[in-house]
Amino acid sequence: MVRNQLVIVIAGGNGRLAKYIRALIPEAKTLGAKGCDITTDYATSDLKSKLKGASAIVNTVGRVFGTYAEIRRANVEVTDALLSAMPPGCAFVQISSISVYGKGLAKRPADEETPLRPDSAYAKTKAEAERLVREKAERHAIIRPGPIYGARYHDYLRMMDMCVGGKAAIIGNGNNAVPFTNAWDVANAVKSAIEKNATGTFVIVSTRVTQGEAMETMSGALEAKTPKTIPYWLAWLYAAYCEYVGKCFMNFERLGIMAKDRPFSTKKAERDLGFKPSDTIEGIKQMAVYYKSGGKYGKNI
Repeated sequence: MVRNQLVIVIAGGNGRLAKYIRALIPEAKTLGAKGCDITTDYATSDLKSKLKGASAIVNTVGRVFGTYAEIRRANVEVTDALLSAMPPGCAFVQISSISVYGKGLAKRPADEETPLRPDSAYAKTKAEAERLVREKAERHAIIRPGPIYGARYHDYLRMMDMCVGGKAAIIGNGNNAVPFTNAWDVANAVKSAIEKNATGTFVIVSTRVTQGEAMETMSGALEAKTPKTIPYWLAWLYAAYCEYVGKCFMNFERLGIMAKDRPFSTKKAERDLGFKPSDTIEGIKQMAVYYKSGGKYGKNI
């Protein structure tokens, strides 16, 4: 497949990850709501005309929080509509998530062959969307990133706010692996999948780091006090309170991300896509520099 002959369409073009992918593939067209190159409401009838001539579709549409119907609409129904409308011979790159493995991994380190045990509405709908992609797109690549961080992901800037304010904590002994994933790693994997005409499923995470290493690196880079250590049960009670009131930061999803031991292998992506995981420790330091430069006020790099 010759790169300059491709017509690449990025669905979810107003989203954060789409902006990283577009930066690496500037000739790609964004598809989505107002402000995209191609506007759509994601109805199949509308998409059939809008996607005519596309040779590769990258689906970044997704939703983590909300009602089950809202999450399923974004993660499953939009995926199904895109698949039903794509032209013959079109390649399909699906952005999924390592959440499909569940918080308690069936194998460590997990890889593409590890059994799926989705344990949340987000994870279950992402797994359902993957099944649709495998069934309907002969030429497809499924990218499973870990929790994505970067200048456009303000969850991490909120964590830095908490760290500077002395409200951050290391949960348990802090020795669990947290699969943070640099947004640029995901964008590079998408670009490689298209260029190499890759097929199959690929786990994409940055270099392995423990919760304790991440929190200590963050506090050191921010020149803040080292976060205190709290037992898991106390963090769980606070997450339960957050779920109940629906306003605070540490809900069950974020608790699982930070406190569960989830190491992953990227050997397949390294072999087939030429993927090179970025250094997570350096990535955290760069985020701290961005935060201190005014990033927490909405500035984007």
